[in-house]
Amino acid sequence: MIENNFKKEFTSDITIVFSGNSLECETESEYKEKIREQFHQDYEISLTDDEIKITDVQLIHGRWILINNSRVLTYPAVLL
Repeated sequence: MIENNFKKEFTSDITIVFSGNSLECETESEYKEKIREQFHQDYEISLTDDEIKITDVQLIHGRWILINNSRVLTYPAVLL
């Protein structure tokens, strides 16, 4: 019996997730720019906008910042 001993080349996608990257910023674009700079400095990783997924936005300094279809809307906070 003759065996086929040819090697195969395999290709894969590897996903690495960093969570908890919180920064105070005025806009989504400012946040993404700061994260890109931080990751480039700390890990020598170059990120694109589509690789940065914002998962949470918090009330900071008396204003609400809401993310709606990649637009940042700011409203004065009313605390009841």
